[in-house]
Amino acid sequence: DFELTAAAEVCHDEHLSRQEVMRLIPELVEKSILVSQHNPIGMRYRLLDTLREYGREWLDKLGETETFRRRHRDYYLDLAEEGDQSWSGQRQQYWFTRMRYEHDNIRLALEYCLTEPAEARAGLRLLSALWFMWVACGFSRAGRMYLERALACSPEPGAERCRALWVLSYIRSTQGDLEGALAAAEQCSQEAVRIGDTGAVLLSTKMQGTASALAGDLQKAKALLGVAIEFHRGGRELNPGLLPAIVELAFVLTAEN
Repeated sequence: DFELTAAAEVCHDEHLSRQEVMRLIPELVEKSILVSQHNPIGMRYRLLDTLREYGREWLDKLGETETFRRRHRDYYLDLAEEGDQSWSGQRQQYWFTRMRYEHDNIRLALEYCLTEPAEARAGLRLLSALWFMWVACGFSRAGRMYLERALACSPEPGAERCRALWVLSYIRSTQGDLEGALAAAEQCSQEAVRIGDTGAVLLSTKMQGTASALAGDLQKAKALLGVAIEFHRGGRELNPGLLPAIVELAFVLTAEN
């Protein structure tokens, strides 16, 4: 299912404006082509399965399937990056609810990225931006599976790959796989040093501190989290960097006493 703005962004073109798409949606509901459903964050719409398959056949005949799959992916990549930037703000509850409703759309966007070699880097961007969805919205198992697939498809070091590695470390920590979490964080650090990505080095240090704290290695956790906090001062990225590091260091210091 989808929101009105999603349909407008994905379906408009040189022949049909965003406003015209938005005007058409209620008419399609009246004709029972679309079904409308109200949820806590607004109205959503969906096609009946038979009509969806019919529409897909027409896209294939017109040779436009690839175009619309990419536009669909681009819309949800933008949405994921907006959620990434907004997670630590006043609308966290909205983003929690919204991304749970968007799970199927995210899955389709990821499958597109992971089955098209040219889209692999975009897949890493999408997966990394959704760290909050994997960690906090109940989809850690899916997030880990997709991240491991995407990283296997993109073995060359790069900023997108480094970010995906520390997100994978974060997820593994929440699942209790502390050895795997440390391995991903250390790999992130090594690759980040190679490409000169200081931000990824900092976050990999934080993720190593998180895994060490959960493993009970308080001295190592205190040192790593302390470094992450010290070098993060003045930074804007509260979450998943500075804010959790402060909280986790407080727990470590309390446990020591």
